[in-house]
Amino acid sequence: MNTALLFVFTLFSGISLGAIIWGADPNAASFFIRTLFFVTLFFSLMGLFSLFGIWISKLFKSPRSLGVIFRRGFLLSLLSVAIILLETFSALNMINALAILLVIVVIEMIAIYKK
Repeated sequence: MNTALLFVFTLFSGISLGAIIWGADPNAASFFIRTLFFVTLFFSLMGLFSLFGIWISKLFKSPRSLGVIFRRGFLLSLLSVAIILLETFSALNMINALAILLVIVVIEMIAIYKK
């Protein structure tokens, strides 16, 4: 997957997210609309974090494989959406946020040291 395709994917996800935010009332939204919001938020953030990772690797001239960049984009967007989802259900506190962060860090460490 090249960077232009990732940019188009991220742009499409961002437009979809904007349409959901613009057109839906968050207090009266159905379960389907809320699910669609979180899915499009996840894909938008994954694309943004991945594009940012590609840009940083080119800026500092440190060659990274796209698999590593996509994995980190996936994990960062998973962390962000999980924290926002917990806040939506009024279940977010410091211990929950740190537990999610710890799980994400452990997954990344397993992926790094598995090589």
